[in-house]
Amino acid sequence: MQRMMYLSRLKQQHSETFLQHIHANQPQWEAYLANQRILEAVLFQDDDLLMLYVESEGEPLFEWPEPYMNWLEQWPTAIGLASCMPLMDIFHDGLPASQTTWREREPEQRFGAIARLKPEMYASYVFYHYQLQEEKPSHFNKMYMIGACGNLIFSYSESPATMEQPPRQGLLQTSNTPSDWVSAMDPHFIPWEGEPDKSRLWRQMRLVHCYSDSAFADDSKSV
Repeated sequence: MQRMMYLSRLKQQHSETFLQHIHANQPQWEAYLANQRILEAVLFQDDDLLMLYVESEGEPLFEWPEPYMNWLEQWPTAIGLASCMPLMDIFHDGLPASQTTWREREPEQRFGAIARLKPEMYASYVFYHYQLQEEKPSHFNKMYMIGACGNLIFSYSESPATMEQPPRQGLLQTSNTPSDWVSAMDPHFIPWEGEPDKSRLWRQMRLVHCYSDSAFADDSKSV
């Protein structure tokens, strides 16, 4: 099983059309996800940005079906234009071996958030997070994951927090992770203007749609 996050950007004045189509055509959208062997798909929005979190037992690469592609900006890639970009995994607290052992129950809440890094602090941020990931694996919430596209970073998490059992063995035997993590991280960010203190660095995205093919899921939902 693989976990991925994807970034898409809505064309100007196409946001409502895109979202209305998702809600009005939920059965077709979810059938497409199931056909792609996707087990979990959670879509978030912030202004013209879309973040899609995916758990899949098939190919990790995802592409929007028609007509969604018509309402999204296209990025040039090595294999042509694409309507979504896979995010680089720069932090994960847990690492799934299989869907059976990964998910024990449906979460009560799912969260997506967006932040901006100072370009000159990007390498430092990745360094600290890799160090934390491998010095303290399965440390606080196995679902927590951070992906990056340029200096934009996105996080995905679920509540209540669940711990990976048994904890995996980290790749580092050092213990250099800063004890005051918040103070060490603060200088890395470009703060959001006009946001309350709790959203100054990480701004919560709007949950648009959640699809789950897990056996314990009662149904999927749109917001």
